[in-house]
Amino acid sequence: MQKNKYLIISVIITLSLIGAAYTFFATQTHYASTEKLLRFNYIIKNDSEKLVADARFIAAVPMQIDGVQSIQSINSSYEYQIIDADNRSIEFPLKNITPYSAKIIDLTLVISLTNKPKTKLDKATEYLQPQKYIETETQEIKELAAQLKGKTATDTAKNIHQWLVNNIELSSYTADSKGAAYLLKNKTGDCTEFMYAFIALARANGIPARGISGFWIPGESSLINATDYHDWAEFYDGNRWVLVDSSKQVFDSEYFNYIAGSLFHSDENMRWKFDSTANEFVVSQ
Repeated sequence: MQKNKYLIISVIITLSLIGAAYTFFATQTHYASTEKLLRFNYIIKNDSEKLVADARFIAAVPMQIDGVQSIQSINSSYEYQIIDADNRSIEFPLKNITPYSAKIIDLTLVISLTNKPKTKLDKATEYLQPQKYIETETQEIKELAAQLKGKTATDTAKNIHQWLVNNIELSSYTADSKGAAYLLKNKTGDCTEFMYAFIALARANGIPARGISGFWIPGESSLINATDYHDWAEFYDGNRWVLVDSSKQVFDSEYFNYIAGSLFHSDENMRWKFDSTANEFVVSQ
């Protein structure tokens, strides 16, 4: 039996937000919605001296979350298919990539967002348990959580958020996750550690909390790239999931600036990224 021969195709990814259109509608709860136009450019290079007759390139696109965000349209310069309904993976079959040549995939998405997400709680116990990097049972986290406990879930969440804003220094991005206990001990961390700490302190107070991985895209127009990957937290107030990004001092606001890619898992290998976690894409022929 002939074995598959593997070739490496390098992937260079540029993402740009090329416009945003706002639509407001008046209700007693002041809901508003917006649509943002996202453009992705994937440059697929064959750095070998051999023809790649058949290849697949798989990328991730924003999640479809009822009451939060949805993909309104997808336009692509290449044929594609959605292969994962939950996490919205998109696959491009590529034919006949000649030696030392490149193919450019231009992908444009229109994303609809709301400033007052209407989301329900599923699997409540899952968002109350300790996990790797979310050490709710350590003495330090238990004691601090008790000090920050308020009369309601929202009061408690505000206290946790403000404590993190006031006492923790935001560091530059680091590839290795360190967790909530590390952040509280060292009083410094990146957005991922802020997220872990908020979740741990909320869960220690019996409040369901979870992490979100995606992109922070402020303003109507911006040029971004794959390094703008961002993590933030949410807690359940009894009626809906509420956004909290203590690393950017944001509490229950600026929903238009956040585009979710996936629910955050403590397993690093399950983290969602637009760039498929690497700048190289391996295919077989």
